[in-house]
Amino acid sequence: MIYGTIQEHTTKVTEQKNLSNMETNLSLRTMLLLPMLGDRYHRDWFYVNNSFINAYIGDSGEPDYHDRIVLKYHYSRTPRFIRFERLLKQNECLDDMRYDSSMPTVMYYFKIPEHLYTDYVKYKQGRYNKFSASYKWCVLKFWSSELTEYLIEGMK
Repeated sequence: MIYGTIQEHTTKVTEQKNLSNMETNLSLRTMLLLPMLGDRYHRDWFYVNNSFINAYIGDSGEPDYHDRIVLKYHYSRTPRFIRFERLLKQNECLDDMRYDSSMPTVMYYFKIPEHLYTDYVKYKQGRYNKFSASYKWCVLKFWSSELTEYLIEGMK
């Protein structure tokens, strides 16, 4: 199993290809979690750029959200971030949003899509090799093709 970010894995690839720096710094766990919320055509809904902090499961401080995918971002009042929030609100799985003005950050809580709940349980258990074939395919389609080898290795 692979741990850490894909930075080490993609050093040669990023020299040859134009992968975003943010994309190469995501953890494997984040890269396996985000596709549960949408396909590659909706990838922009998740605004994975410098505002993105991380993706989590559940929230220890909020027991009602134990079976939720939580996306955490640096909050911004820029027009681009506001457009992103409007787009994100179209996701049928979005359950709640919480702003923390002391940081300033915002956390978005998403319900697990019913058809992916079994894969979500396997994710929580760290059993990525037990993902359904359809979810493995979904993960590969969600991310750029340059990351395919890394993702396949991570799901072995």
